[in-house]
Amino acid sequence: MQSLHRAVALSSVLLAVVPATVAGQPGAAAESAQLPPTVQALVGFVSTLLLGGLLLALAPEFVDRGVERIHDEGVACFGWGVFVLVAFVGVSVLLAVTVVGIVLVIPLALGFFVVAVVGNALGYLALFDGFVESRRVALVAGAVVAGVTNLIPILGGLVGFVVGSLGVGAVVRDYRA
Repeated sequence: MQSLHRAVALSSVLLAVVPATVAGQPGAAAESAQLPPTVQALVGFVSTLLLGGLLLALAPEFVDRGVERIHDEGVACFGWGVFVLVAFVGVSVLLAVTVVGIVLVIPLALGFFVVAVVGNALGYLALFDGFVESRRVALVAGAVVAGVTNLIPILGGLVGFVVGSLGVGAVVRDYRA
């Protein structure tokens, strides 16, 4: 689940700034937040498989709309996904500056986390939909890609960003429709 990894990494970076500055060792705080690639691969595979399975079982119409939207409007979905990520980071930073805003960052982060996790699973499912005979097989293939790409640090982040952005964009566009 690259979106989860991306959200955790973003949160870790934001939360590591103050302790790292106080400790005077920014490298040490950043390294302690990093999971080994094998753990990232396992988390990516299992979480994509489980959440995608839940989506297929509980919201098949949503999955149909999302996959179709990713295939038909991929560039727009990617753009919306990147916009949502940038907006989330910007609004979070602005809210964190104020005392009242700090309280609002937590529900905002939880909402973004849910959208990112659902979008990520939807994106990986859409990756193989149409190439295989069923959505379940497409989900397993997407989960394998999510896990395997996490073993390669730069590739995993890049693939996760693109696929997650496509999925988040599809979720946002579905909400707007």
